[in-house]
Amino acid sequence: MKNMLLLPLCLISYFSVAQDYFQPSGGFFEGSRHATPYHKAVRDSLFIGLRNTPTVRVVVLPSFSPEYLIAVERYLTAYQLIFRTFDKSIRTSLDEKTGVMKPIKRAEWRRDISRDLGERLAEFFFLTTSEARYPPVEYITFPDGRKVIARSIGVDGTTYQCVASVVGSDVRSGKIYSPREGSKMARLVGLIELMGMVAKENAQEAELTVALGKLEQERNKK
Repeated sequence: MKNMLLLPLCLISYFSVAQDYFQPSGGFFEGSRHATPYHKAVRDSLFIGLRNTPTVRVVVLPSFSPEYLIAVERYLTAYQLIFRTFDKSIRTSLDEKTGVMKPIKRAEWRRDISRDLGERLAEFFFLTTSEARYPPVEYITFPDGRKVIARSIGVDGTTYQCVASVVGSDVRSGKIYSPREGSKMARLVGLIELMGMVAKENAQEAELTVALGKLEQERNKK
C-alpha cells in the first residue's frame, strides 16, 4: 500500500520538472518506416504544396481538436507565415487499419513578413531545435530500496513537432509536449501561437518581432 501511495508522488515530481529545451522528435518529419498511419496522414495533409526544404514548420497535435500547421516559408529572399488547419481532426477521420481517411476540408491563411523577421525566426528555431535533448533519467525509489525508471504516461495535452533549417544547413527537429507554465518552452509555445495569429491577421508583425526579441535576449544570456 505504501508503494502505491509513493508512486503517484514520485511521478508528480518527475513531470513537474520545467521543460527548457526541445526533445528529439523521433523521426516525425523524416518519413520513417516506423511512423504510424496517423503521423503519415498528418504530414501528407499539412505539407502538401510546400517546398521540399522547410524553413520553419511546427505541426501542432492537440488531443481533441483539429491538427494545424504554423510555418515560415522562404521564397528566394521573400518570407511568408502560413497557418493551415482542418474542419475535422485527422485522428478521428482516419481508419488506421485501412489507411483510408474520411473527407476533410482544409483552411489556410498566408501573410508576407519582412526578410529580417523571416531570417531571425529561421535562425532562432534552428538553434533551439539543434539543442534538442532527452530529459535526465529519473528514478522512483521504493521504501524497500528498489529503484525503477520513472516512465512517461500518456495524458491529454498538445504536442508541438518542429523542424527548422537555415540557408546552407541541414534540417534540425524537436518536439515539445504541453510544457509547464513559466518554463522556457512555454514561452516558445507562446511565440509559435503568436506566429499563427499573425498569419491569420489577428496580430501584427510588430508584436511578433517584439516577442521574438525577448526570447533572443533570453537565449543570449545563456
